[in-house]
Amino acid sequence: FDVYPTDATTFVGDGHRIPIRSASIDAVWVQAVLEHVYRPAAVVAEIARVLRPGGVVYAETPFLQPVHEGAYDYVRFTEAGHRMLFAGFDTIDSGPIGGPTAAAVLAVRAVVAGVTRSRGAGKAVYACLMPLLLVDRMIPQAHRSDGATGTYFLGRLRHERAVAGFDPIDEYRGAQ
Repeated sequence: FDVYPTDATTFVGDGHRIPIRSASIDAVWVQAVLEHVYRPAAVVAEIARVLRPGGVVYAETPFLQPVHEGAYDYVRFTEAGHRMLFAGFDTIDSGPIGGPTAAAVLAVRAVVAGVTRSRGAGKAVYACLMPLLLVDRMIPQAHRSDGATGTYFLGRLRHERAVAGFDPIDEYRGAQ
């Protein structure tokens, strides 16, 4: 579902109040959404509400990326911050998306688009620089984590919702 109808949506709804029965869904995929909602923690609480016990969530959010969707772009998450957002879930996997080279290429695209006042010029420069994105594959994950364009989280809803013992500082896997 989405907040507006498209050919790809089954129904329209707000992630802050998901119109689905509690404990009725096996899995939720939320990609490039949490940066666009007013209260990401409330949306994650709704995801937990609609998931069955042991249900799975996959989430991707940006970290080092220029603004997209204009006035509807609010927050960014480090890998540890993203993990903290999903504190009520056990981690199956999490990590960086992209890396410092991808972040630099996106920044150059934003600079060119800003200086020329042309999104087309920014996109053209980005297309020319895309081969550089392969450099990120040579960078160890800990170093990519500190300069990632985004983060992903794959987790399983805990049977007991307590987050006792969760320490976001222990979640840091970067190189600093």
